[in-house]
Amino acid sequence: MPRQPRQLWTQEEDDDLKRLRRENPKYSWEEIIKQGNLEGRTPKSCSHRWHNYLKSDFNGGEFSPEEDEQIINLKRRHVSWASMPEEPLLKHRSPNDIENRWYSRLKKGTATVSDPRRP
Repeated sequence: MPRQPRQLWTQEEDDDLKRLRRENPKYSWEEIIKQGNLEGRTPKSCSHRWHNYLKSDFNGGEFSPEEDEQIINLKRRHVSWASMPEEPLLKHRSPNDIENRWYSRLKKGTATVSDPRRP
């Protein structure tokens, strides 16, 4: 079966997903899709949308120098992106936000002389 092209999420879909997830936190993503107006969405896309964009406890603002330092230290210890929000300083950041921060701003500044990624 050919893959369907990605569709942007509508405000109505976001609202349905937020409402259903908050009202029924134990529902599987399949059940949420059935209950909501989410036909055409996969469980994986719903989970990704929720965990990376819609959870209300996320801070979408600028990263602080302390957060940056925490990300650098965790990365040195090979902590997974998914585990980083468990750290108190990063608890309001999504794994996706943390990973994007690493690749867009922090990675280049932490390369060592022997690191082949160094520019």
